[in-house]
Amino acid sequence: IKQSSIHKVGNTVVDALLSIRSKNLPNPKIMENIPHGKKIILVTQHRRENFGKKHQNILLAIQDIARTHQKTTEIIFPVHPNPNIKKTVGHYLGKLRNVHLIGPVDYFTMVKIMEKSHLIITDSGGIQEEAPTFKVPVIVTRDTTERPEGVSAGLSFLVGSDKNLITHLSNKILLDDQYSKKFKKLKNPYGDGDSAKKIINIITNFFETKTN
Repeated sequence: IKQSSIHKVGNTVVDALLSIRSKNLPNPKIMENIPHGKKIILVTQHRRENFGKKHQNILLAIQDIARTHQKTTEIIFPVHPNPNIKKTVGHYLGKLRNVHLIGPVDYFTMVKIMEKSHLIITDSGGIQEEAPTFKVPVIVTRDTTERPEGVSAGLSFLVGSDKNLITHLSNKILLDDQYSKKFKKLKNPYGDGDSAKKIINIITNFFETKTN
């Protein structure tokens, strides 16, 4: 395929995110329970590849983070209904005051929580694409990722299930304000929210050229 026939337009997921944000929907109920001034950490974990020891290591890291930053952070964790996850999450995090274990949330709620978050710890592929729009750093608890653009851009960090690395990076992001501010200046590798318009223009120009 000729290079002139390849067009890099970004990801339409960014278009969707910005469209939802523009609707100015009310904050979800869970946000009402977060004291003003607290830093929000969003956590999601669901991948089968992390079941067992890996999942335990990740939860131990989150447990340490919750205890270390008990006075300054609130962790929101929509828990996947899979019994292998739900039971283990409850065991390690269920008694921590600043950890909110909630059920799965709809997409609009997830977008709102992401936008308000200071840090995201996840194994989700979709969130890796979505969080850069809000310039929220993402700690990816996987050994590999099919979204390497976020890692290359410095907006996400691939850490696997390394408890010490998860804890170290989280502490750095939560404690170093200058480190956090630099994320606001990083370019979103998934586009600027005009992907759909660019696609329409490219297709239109293609057919107009063929017609002429």
